[in-house]
Amino acid sequence: MRSKKIKLSIMKRIAILFSVALILSVPITMALNHKFMMKHPDLKSFGTLKDTLLTSFGNNEKTRSWILACEEIHTNIVDYSGADHVSFRFERRGDNCSVTFIDNGVYFNPKNATVGTREFEELDSGGMGILFARKIAKEMVYDRVADMNVLTLRFEG
Repeated sequence: MRSKKIKLSIMKRIAILFSVALILSVPITMALNHKFMMKHPDLKSFGTLKDTLLTSFGNNEKTRSWILACEEIHTNIVDYSGADHVSFRFERRGDNCSVTFIDNGVYFNPKNATVGTREFEELDSGGMGILFARKIAKEMVYDRVADMNVLTLRFEG
């Protein structure tokens, strides 16, 4: 009985991936070829995405800022969402790319996050990473699909 449950779970995940790819108009072949899944994510798990960006675009200021924006989003997912499943999807088109984060954590739309005016001493209390990611990304797109947060950052070279 357990194997049927596992197969169903895998089938459900594949169906969700295809649904998300279609909703976001992402070519499915790219989504599958550049997808990194992690159970029980931690901060060290970000290395695969970081390496992919560095390999694709080189170690330069632009790439490092994209990595930092993605790392801020990843850190928020790991530290605050309660997710036990996170996947990344990377797509490159010429000098541009998009990175999609899919997690099963609590609903949170970072596009709606506000920080307000803060004193310098209060800046480490949260929210600045999301603002940084919004500033660096050309576009930030959020959707909630099948109890999953789907956040795409689009970067322009």
